[in-house]
Amino acid sequence: MPSQFNERLSRLLLSTRYFAVIGSVLSVVAACFLMVVGGYKIVSLMLDYLTAPDIMGLKVGLIKNADTFLIALALLIIGLGIFDLFLGGGDQGEKAGSRPGWLRFNDFRQLKRRLTNIIVLILVVTFFEVILNQSAIIK
Repeated sequence: MPSQFNERLSRLLLSTRYFAVIGSVLSVVAACFLMVVGGYKIVSLMLDYLTAPDIMGLKVGLIKNADTFLIALALLIIGLGIFDLFLGGGDQGEKAGSRPGWLRFNDFRQLKRRLTNIIVLILVVTFFEVILNQSAIIK
């Protein structure tokens, strides 16, 4: 009897990992939303530039959009990483050949490494954006 109880409890506790689907799906949805928003902003910037050419405004706007796309990429990596780590999605992705190797995660260390690289890029882009804004103010 105790072993049956332990087995059921173990299965119940292990099944809670499926709650990670919520975080995974919502991260991917947020990434897609940010990609659409970033695309809309780029089209809007180009149309604004065609009507009233302002090269500095275009540069600053494009740098800000790079930031938007990098954040979207980080959310996508988080979503796919959660899926791989908690639900074992990496095995199916390898068989189907649907994802490149750099989007498959076997442990938290790999996920953290990729996210750290993206965060550093976001910080560099944000720093560059601040410099562009400062130079626009000075002129």
